[in-house]
Amino acid sequence: MKDKVLISVIVAVYNGEKYIKKAIESILNQTLKEIEVIVIDDNSKDNTIKIIENIKEKDSRIKLIKLNENKGPGNARNIGLEISKGKYITFCDADDWIEKEMLFSMFKLLEKDNMDAILCGYSQDTLKNNIVINQKKVIMPKRIILKNKNIIKNIPYIDYYKIFSFVCSKVYKAEILKKNKIKFNNKRFGEDYDFNLECFKNIDSLIIENKAYYHYIKDRNEISLTERKIPNFFENINNRFNDMVSLLKEKNVYKQEQKRIISILFIKHMMACVIRTYSDEAFNFSKRYKYIKQIFLNPLSLELYKYANGNNIKEKIYCSIYKMQNVLLMMLFNGIIYFLQKNLNTLFQRIK
Repeated sequence: MKDKVLISVIVAVYNGEKYIKKAIESILNQTLKEIEVIVIDDNSKDNTIKIIENIKEKDSRIKLIKLNENKGPGNARNIGLEISKGKYITFCDADDWIEKEMLFSMFKLLEKDNMDAILCGYSQDTLKNNIVINQKKVIMPKRIILKNKNIIKNIPYIDYYKIFSFVCSKVYKAEILKKNKIKFNNKRFGEDYDFNLECFKNIDSLIIENKAYYHYIKDRNEISLTERKIPNFFENINNRFNDMVSLLKEKNVYKQEQKRIISILFIKHMMACVIRTYSDEAFNFSKRYKYIKQIFLNPLSLELYKYANGNNIKEKIYCSIYKMQNVLLMMLFNGIIYFLQKNLNTLFQRIK
């Protein structure tokens, strides 16, 4: 088994000099040694290449691919998929890291019952000046094994627990990805979600492990996702939910409870769409009014909002306000949330 690659770990990196060393070393230090680490440098302009090459000199399991132009994370990962040799494939973002037993633990569960894929939870580590100031675990309540139609049926629940939308906490059987030509699209936002939808269509068995092996790093010194401008954010989110609903309908598992869970998720994301307009200088009162009206009149919104019934007080408030379909109320509510978030975050940063 010495020369056999059991898991290929694909790392796409662009200007990652701040974190890449820790990411790669966390992979190389895995208790599972039969791995390869495929690092695709997406034409970095900093010292990323030099750092990787220094580590590569000490460990032959690293393969470094240098791109001459920036192609985006999806295209970079596709290159890794093409040259990977592992029985299984996983991904790690260049600014994150993984617990040393992650790959062995997940490999063992996959092999035990010949499963097609496994996913785990993650720890969201918030840093300030490179020090962890907050850590939040995001996991399912218990380990779950799903097969056949139950995989598609449970996508809304997996998404509800915030562990569906990205690829880095998952290990996939390489044969399935390559046989079905599952690759990343060229989006700069949401490509992981699309990849997982395509993958879940083609697997017959899935393990959901209730351990947080993956560490997702959130740097408080950097611009937040809410503040960051993402072109066509609403269209991206709307397409994401349309694709999920279409898949559930196709597999005949789009039932009452699935509609309820999806409606909660949809409304949360629509609230986020509106909140984002308050950090965008292009939005004035009139433009924001039309934007919210567009959200309410969106066909998926009209289909889903009547099923909305939250599981907790916060969700019930969100759902109640959304179901009123009142543009001014929606504008006021999300404006208050944006104001509170921005000012509380500023206060929190000063205290820390």
